[in-house]
Amino acid sequence: MAYDPSKDVELKAWRIPTGLQISVNQYNGGVPKLRIGPRFIPKAGGGETMTKAGGLTVEEVKVLAVFLPDVLKVMEG
Repeated sequence: MAYDPSKDVELKAWRIPTGLQISVNQYNGGVPKLRIGPRFIPKAGGGETMTKAGGLTVEEVKVLAVFLPDVLKVMEG
């Protein structure tokens, strides 16, 4: 079965100050899952571009730890 983007639902998303986005997504009514990334980086001329999350800094891990209770609430329904 091929991936169908119309069945991928973002239940909630957060963007931390470094540009990293974390979200809880659910595919086709399945188990909600935590997604880390993408990372949004400002462009020189304005706007922003997306990249893969890659490695997380200590600061990003600390911020992620603050969001985990909210993430769990969304994932547990």
